[in-house]
Amino acid sequence: MSGPPAPEIPGYICHELIGNGASAEVWRATRVDDESAEYAIKVLASRWANSEMRDRFEEEGELLQEKLSHPNLVRCHERGEVAEQLYMVLDFVSGGDLEPIASAGPLPPRKGAGSRPLRGLLENFVQLCDVLQHLHDEEVIHRDVKPENVRLDADGNTVLLDLGVARSFARRTLTEEGVVVGTPTNMSPEQATGGRALVDHRTDIFSIGTSLYFCLSGRYPFDGRDQKQIYGALLSGDYLPLRKARQGIPIDLDTIVSGCLAHRPHDRYSSAADVARDIRLFLDGKPIVRKRAGIAARTYDWVRRHPVPVLLLCLVSLVAYINIADEIRARAHWVEVSFVESEGRDLSLEISLHPSEVAETPRFQTTRLRTAKRVRL
Repeated sequence: MSGPPAPEIPGYICHELIGNGASAEVWRATRVDDESAEYAIKVLASRWANSEMRDRFEEEGELLQEKLSHPNLVRCHERGEVAEQLYMVLDFVSGGDLEPIASAGPLPPRKGAGSRPLRGLLENFVQLCDVLQHLHDEEVIHRDVKPENVRLDADGNTVLLDLGVARSFARRTLTEEGVVVGTPTNMSPEQATGGRALVDHRTDIFSIGTSLYFCLSGRYPFDGRDQKQIYGALLSGDYLPLRKARQGIPIDLDTIVSGCLAHRPHDRYSSAADVARDIRLFLDGKPIVRKRAGIAARTYDWVRRHPVPVLLLCLVSLVAYINIADEIRARAHWVEVSFVESEGRDLSLEISLHPSEVAETPRFQTTRLRTAKRVRL
């Protein structure tokens, strides 16, 4: 079956379709006057050319061409509209996506970054953190950081792509409250709820964690058969620790990933630069700054992820406490009654021996007061 027809972009020749997303197509192209240089031309698909998608496409072009500039960010050379079809001319990145390192077996037990594939992967993630920090400094959040949007150029350097759902705090938002944007396996919990006010730069830090987890283990921390299962796992925050998902993961590397994947935003790394700093320290074989969560934090997280068992345990403990308390009170009552009866017998004996004087004795008054108190109890 033939694919979509190649768009006619002035000054360029589109050769093949290399990407086909939900709202845009990406074509490998060359200039008419210089076929040695390759470009990627992103075209807004006509079936999605409504006003919102057009606004989002134009904002992506503005961000890439006018506001953002970083060695690890794809460049926009020009943009325009032809025959009512929006397009932008981008760098063509010839390398592949970020991929998991050998997914089977433990990592080599070597100090620091270990094997060369692991070192190369972590160096790519340092570059990813650097470019995301640039976006955050410019008050832009990507909102769709995932391995498919991170490609490698001919020299093996990281290039971040696709700002189609990026949000700039300096511009009007294009996302309505309650609308979820992003990829379920890589989005943060607050992003999954659709709460626009809750989403800030730390949602990208969470996505750094999901991407690094995937590249180290070959699986996503929050996954399932369908989106409902994925969202359920994501919102609960319950995932298999990296060191259990892949044998041989160093503790410091697991700490870095878990520091990105903290369920509450304020428990994560505060910036992408901090993540890059710790990865660099790990690569150099030095202690990282981030500390593993203490027992109190881990207990809190466990309770938050397993509310039903905790509630049942609390109910069982409460019932047991009530039963034990009733038993103690019953035994205490039996002892008090026995004591009162014993005191009564002694008192009767004393009254029978001294009917005219016992009522005024200190022993009688003390016994009567003590007995009255115990009877009231």
